Amino acid sequence: MSLLLPAAQRRIVESEARLSYPKECCGVLVGEVLDGVVQVRRVVAAPNVSAAGALRYRIDERLLLETHRSARAEGLEVVGYYHSHPDGPAVPSRLDRLRAHPGLSYLIAEVRRGNVRELSSWRLPEASEPGGPGEEFQEESIESTE
Repeated sequence: MSLLLPAAQRRIVESEARLSYPKECCGVLVGEVLDGVVQVRRVVAAPNVSAAGALRYRIDERLLLETHRSARAEGLEVVGYYHSHPDGPAVPSRLDRLRAHPGLSYLIAEVRRGNVRELSSWRLPEASEPGGPGEEFQEESIESTE
């Protein structure tokens, strides 16, 4: 699988990651999956409502529900999520794995000293058990478009 991320949407993710530093940013990826390509149509920035500290993220359930509803109304779906790793690599953490669901893309921004260094995208195989051990994330290539 690969993730097609329009340049304007990429800039939103990178801007949110910089502005949130040293805390994690988070948001939702809305789009569709066509011929094995996750096509992001828009990103929805979400306030990080985690009470667990700066290095955790949580998206408000009401915002998430509204994002699912508006995506369906547009003929789209939630295809994944994004968050940042302040001063950490753009690879999924153990906690990321425990919270992940198969078939969704997880875009991670590596932010060092307030600057975005790298974006990577990951997904669990469809047969994986949500929140369980077993299958590990597989990296998706990211393609940008204007």
